[in-house]
Amino acid sequence: MTGILEPFTVATSYELIKIAKREGWLKQLIDLARRKNHALLLGSTGAGKTQFLRSTNEIISPAISPAARTEFATVGRFEINDSLFDLIDTPGQLEHRPRRDAETKEAIKQKLHGIINFVSYGFHEYGVPLQDVISGEQVKPEYLQEHQKREIDLIAEWAPLMSTEWVLTVVTKADIWWDSRETVAQHYQGGAYQKRLARLFPNAHHIVRPYSSISSRFYGTIPGSGSFDDSVRSACRAEVFRVLAEAAKAGTKRK
Repeated sequence: MTGILEPFTVATSYELIKIAKREGWLKQLIDLARRKNHALLLGSTGAGKTQFLRSTNEIISPAISPAARTEFATVGRFEINDSLFDLIDTPGQLEHRPRRDAETKEAIKQKLHGIINFVSYGFHEYGVPLQDVISGEQVKPEYLQEHQKREIDLIAEWAPLMSTEWVLTVVTKADIWWDSRETVAQHYQGGAYQKRLARLFPNAHHIVRPYSSISSRFYGTIPGSGSFDDSVRSACRAEVFRVLAEAAKAGTKRK
């Protein structure tokens, strides 16, 4: 009886696989069985979280309007070297702290593996009057200082809510500050930011990498760095993806 049923079983399974491939079910089922690397995207509004999320699947993605802000948490999935990442984008506005805290707690329930914290050396771009940002042809120093402080304060906001295997600090807007990259690197790798991060997450692995999703004038006015071009952007993108792939590989070994 078994010998009679076997060809039917094989044929049916084969037909199911063909249907599953055609309808997209097979990949979804395989993905469900694979380890997901859950990472929470954090950072102040205008630092570039959503633009980064778009750039994971689109090398050239359209610029997001400064007035368009993330209001609710969204999840973006992408793949690096057969490792799946579910990236949870959270609203960064100051007034959305209760919602951000709720989304953070929900992410922890899903076994949070890492945090990608978005900073931009104070070059946050959102819906504020231009006169509050720019004086003449320069960004106001007090604007940058205020937002650099906000980046550090936000670490203290979300640190009590979670523990994590790693924290990747992505310093966006590299196309704007690239000519001052030594100063920027010192700020995030040895300055107040790094000291606060190390104090709050003593057991997590800390990584800092530059990034630029697109090239655009800051608030449509301040041009980017003359030494930053598409080859630098591609190298930054590849390095951030390499770090994420490495984190996923290390997580698989610990599983």
